[in-house]
Amino acid sequence: MSNKPNAIVTERVTANVTEDEFVIFLIGMRINKLWKVHQWWPVSNGEVGIWHETFRVHAGDFECVYNNMPGFGLAQAYGSIPATGDHARAASRMKSRAAA
Repeated sequence: MSNKPNAIVTERVTANVTEDEFVIFLIGMRINKLWKVHQWWPVSNGEVGIWHETFRVHAGDFECVYNNMPGFGLAQAYGSIPATGDHARAASRMKSRAAA
């Protein structure tokens, strides 16, 4: 894996989360009318939607995989490991995290 910010990771990886419990807080924006760039800010008239979600997650209650993209999400926050062997399939990623 590259240490360069936003470098594309071409191998299939999963997040290396080792905590028993963690909190995920997501916040984002959705562009509903791309052609109205001049109206994106301030947010008004339904041109742009704003969202956030918060989750408390326990070991074994999540799985993730990333391929051909920069570090993202849990893999960016906790580091990543190859999604091979015991981490190759979603069911095995869930099982291995629950046992940890």
